[in-house]
Amino acid sequence: MTLSAGLRVAAVVAGLLSVGAALLAMREASLLWTVVTLAALCGHVLTASGAPRVKWGVAAGAGLFALVATANLRWYREQAAEAGDPARGQAGADNRESW
Repeated sequence: MTLSAGLRVAAVVAGLLSVGAALLAMREASLLWTVVTLAALCGHVLTASGAPRVKWGVAAGAGLFALVATANLRWYREQAAEAGDPARGQAGADNRESW
């Protein structure tokens, strides 16, 4: 089971963006790029020809990791909205009233 050249480049770029966002403390962007990378890997495994036992195992593992990353991203967004994170657009009206 080999990756196509385009998918290989996309996976490397998405992985690098995920790591770069994590290093810059951009948790939401890092989680989003992680989900994109894992979903692409899962899709590729399901469409590739190869041993069915290995194929379904790898697809299930990548899919499970993508679901966990998606749940973590959703939880992070809820926490940011509750905290009134200005980057999420929640605290704009509150700041004007304090003037």
